[in-house]
Amino acid sequence: MNQAQKDRWVADLLSGRYAQTRGALCIQTSNGACKFCGVGVLLDGMGMRGTPLVPVVGDGIVAMVYDFGDEYTSIMMPPRDFAGIPPHVLDKVSVLNDQEGWDFREIAEYVRDNVPVD
Repeated sequence: MNQAQKDRWVADLLSGRYAQTRGALCIQTSNGACKFCGVGVLLDGMGMRGTPLVPVVGDGIVAMVYDFGDEYTSIMMPPRDFAGIPPHVLDKVSVLNDQEGWDFREIAEYVRDNVPVD
């Protein structure tokens, strides 16, 4: 990950443009609104958009599926070496978001202070 990518991730987390979710990179509600986890914000900022896993019906919420190529598809995490980010960092951001319940401001601070750059 280069410095510009890291700065963009932190800025996106702090922007207020993203609603937060837990347990998936991105979910979409029946009204089309998307909610993201901390890693999902990174993907969206890099221009990657998931596609719905199943059609949204009624008030249902569905996970978005991301295709990373090479037969790797995920609703939970990108590939282990995605964007040059060490796997332990992606794992940690996922845990902070999903299990520890950190908000995007707290996650942005973690990313700023702990994610290495090239």
